[in-house]
Amino acid sequence: MVTLPSPSQTVRGARWLYTPVETQAIHQYSLGQNVSPLLSEVLIRRGIEPLALPDFLNPKLKTLLPNPSHFKGMDQAVDAIASALESSAPLGIFGDYDVDGATSAALLATYFQELGISYEIHIPDRLQEGYGVSQEGLKALQEKGCTHIVTVDCGTSSHEALSWGKEQGLSIIVLDHHQGSEENPPCTALVNPNQVGEVIPYTYLCGAGVTYLFLVGLHRALREKGYFEKTSEPNLLHFLDFVALGTVCDVVPLKGLNRAFVSQGLKIMSQNSRPGIQALMAVGGIEGDVKPYHCGFVLGPRINAGGRIGDASLGVKLLSTSSPEEAQKIAEQLDKANDARQMIEIQAVEEAKAMVEVTPPEKRPKGLCVFGKDWHPGIVGLVASRLKDLYHCPVFAGTFYNSDEAAVGSGRSIRGFDLGQALIQAVEKGILLKGGGHPMAGGFTVARDKQEAFQAFLSEATASLDLTPRYEIEGVVSCAAINASLIEALEDLQPTGMGNPSPQFLLQNVILTSYQSFGKNHLKAWVQDPGGTGLPVLAFRAEGTPIEDFFKKHRGASISILGSVSKNEWKGRTTYQFIGEDYASFI
Repeated sequence: MVTLPSPSQTVRGARWLYTPVETQAIHQYSLGQNVSPLLSEVLIRRGIEPLALPDFLNPKLKTLLPNPSHFKGMDQAVDAIASALESSAPLGIFGDYDVDGATSAALLATYFQELGISYEIHIPDRLQEGYGVSQEGLKALQEKGCTHIVTVDCGTSSHEALSWGKEQGLSIIVLDHHQGSEENPPCTALVNPNQVGEVIPYTYLCGAGVTYLFLVGLHRALREKGYFEKTSEPNLLHFLDFVALGTVCDVVPLKGLNRAFVSQGLKIMSQNSRPGIQALMAVGGIEGDVKPYHCGFVLGPRINAGGRIGDASLGVKLLSTSSPEEAQKIAEQLDKANDARQMIEIQAVEEAKAMVEVTPPEKRPKGLCVFGKDWHPGIVGLVASRLKDLYHCPVFAGTFYNSDEAAVGSGRSIRGFDLGQALIQAVEKGILLKGGGHPMAGGFTVARDKQEAFQAFLSEATASLDLTPRYEIEGVVSCAAINASLIEALEDLQPTGMGNPSPQFLLQNVILTSYQSFGKNHLKAWVQDPGGTGLPVLAFRAEGTPIEDFFKKHRGASISILGSVSKNEWKGRTTYQFIGEDYASFI
């Protein structure tokens, strides 16, 4: 029997949800698909029908890759660049300064390298140019001789800059995935699965995914033209490491085509064949096969560090270089920049928390806004993310860094609130100077005299949100059940991440025997089944939080824990553990 706590009985004040799946249904699924009963329960809950299971468990581009020509604007984009390759003028690449932008730009750069085509890359400086395509960036590429420019992971909302480019006679191709307004930007071609009028169901792609599909279309067109009769063909499968890295780091859903991109791309990445990724793995201490975790929490933050507080072009330079020596030098620069970023972030988060907690919880709006005077623009997104996790609500963080007139900022959202669409609406209402993004994240610029109006707009937009955290339990486990066979069965869910998370399990009625701190602000507890089988439980960033208070109060008592299972490999020894997310007691 499963007993669920009320929100008042959990540390996070969360609602734990569990709907049992019929035993007969699990049995039939397990036998019919030759998977374990626990994995069968998870798959049934996630709506993976038996016919779709092969593509889910073993996603392959051969079966999941769509015809690029089915995307609106793709054929025009391909024709324009295919024709441009016949010119001696360099092609221009304009990329965003995050991991998705860097990997997208590196995709094009590496492909052009293999064709022997000259190109120029422009990655905007966050402080000087801000987000999106800028007139300054287009002019810089124009001055280097570029008449054909491809923007990647940006451009959909850059109407003013693209209008200037059109007046200058530039042919601009926009490859993007961000939401835009009803009116498309003035450009030669726009390829964006989220543009108005697009019907193909690939809205979940990131910029690197869109760029890869463009290369598939371009490669096909060049082959049909006989282009490769005089030069060797690049192997597009070897480019999937870029796509996997961009997909994981941009936190887009790992479903459908994205599962194939990441699953196959991680295999390429694990071969250590690309100097930039190999050097980054070395400074990050990654050994063995690369997992989604390594992309999101080891490689990605270091690539992002250049765009956040350093040289924004370092990421794409690292990814596209063929020189191991240059790669090592850049990787070390990015590693140092990431260390510096962490220190800046910690201080800003503490200041932001103090701003929020001046107001009692019952009087806070459901969409929080915090503004700092001197926060570095490169870390405001991280501030918003930390506060979003802490208060479980949409958070917008901005900074008046080097400006008394306007703040630049980023937002992070929770399930149920489309942040990107809200920012676009605020722009249309004249509240923001700039704004847009994804449902879960976005960027904005707001004038100082509109700061209060922005908060009022967000308060109204979020007023009906239910901020109670919700956790869907996908199975019930015991300490004794967390073993090699269970971990092996759950490996079939890989790659996990946004849209396909690690399953949340309930570890019910275990005795909390002891706990201690480890690492930076983490806690490790030990629990036991009634039968005596023990298991370590990890609580990350829990030291000095209500979780530690809970451990102190309930040492020796029976508790329930919601979280995920994992294995730990250290010095040739494998152990199993539980990663706690929330904790409850019925006493």
